[in-house]
Amino acid sequence: MDNKFKLNPKIQAAFIAAYGFNQEQKIWLKHYTDAAIAHDAKLFMRLGDESIQRWGMLRCIELHNAAAYLLSQEDLAWGTAVMDVATELNKLAKE
Repeated sequence: MDNKFKLNPKIQAAFIAAYGFNQEQKIWLKHYTDAAIAHDAKLFMRLGDESIQRWGMLRCIELHNAAAYLLSQEDLAWGTAVMDVATELNKLAKE
């Protein structure tokens, strides 16, 4: 993984702390970022769906935004593309 785009770990921690995640959400964030780094689309989408069900759309967006501080630009772009596809699939399923 290319780390040249990643933030300093102290800055990452400060951004993450500002969201006020509980312990379960912090663990979920770790799994979410691991799935993005591994480019495991199935797990990544499942975690995204589960976060909406558990905590609502706003918290899901906050968790996704927090993940952005932990990922390289390449992994972030991959994750964003996967979530865009998942959103479109959900729209089609509702039609």
